[in-house]
Amino acid sequence: MIAETLAKYRPLHRLTPPGTLDGGDIVRIDRALYVGRSTRSNDAGIAQLRAIVAPFGYTVTAVPVTGALHLKTACTYAGRGTLL
Repeated sequence: MIAETLAKYRPLHRLTPPGTLDGGDIVRIDRALYVGRSTRSNDAGIAQLRAIVAPFGYTVTAVPVTGALHLKTACTYAGRGTLL
């Protein structure tokens, strides 16, 4: 199982219901995570992610997603301050 292998190298955290979070809703820019609030990621999941990453110096900002499956369907970070 992938989780067992990864756990050898890094601590793993799991979201608990009713939290949901889709990787396609997360855009990282340096230590800022922008998380799409979509049909796949909800406020409970975003709050849990915020609590998990805060000790590592990351911030989490929820972004409403409409007209797209998830945040990365609508945009992506290209680097050097460019968001497409």
